[in-house]
Amino acid sequence: MEISKIESPSWSEDIKLILLPHSESFEFNEIPDNEPMDLEWWKITNQEGVTLGVGSIDFRINEFGYFEGEISLCVSDINKEPNVGSTLLAFLEDECKSRNTDITSILIKKKNPEYEKVVNWFMNKNYQFEYDFGKDTYWIKNRTVN
Repeated sequence: MEISKIESPSWSEDIKLILLPHSESFEFNEIPDNEPMDLEWWKITNQEGVTLGVGSIDFRINEFGYFEGEISLCVSDINKEPNVGSTLLAFLEDECKSRNTDITSILIKKKNPEYEKVVNWFMNKNYQFEYDFGKDTYWIKNRTVN
């Protein structure tokens, strides 16, 4: 598997292909085709060049003054291969680490039809529940903040 940065990401091609079936989980509804996407985006492909998943990181200073990298990722429903999500997550976490983030975080939408499965998957990756926003839950993997 190979991971590469998506230059000039937009709501098209790989991002749209992977996320559209999960638009409810990510709140990517009614985005016009080719709409530029914020954040930094990467894709993971197999040896044949088929996209298996996409991920993004929102780098920002959070409300407590910490440098945070909020990760989001999704794997293909069609082209399933083992360890795609784990490989992509490890890459995105390394990207956060290389930027010296204080906190690596994720936000899980409660309306995600696979909410419990997603929560358990991230818990197995050492993410810990931090806060319930009502419609979302916030999970962190501390790096330098207690």
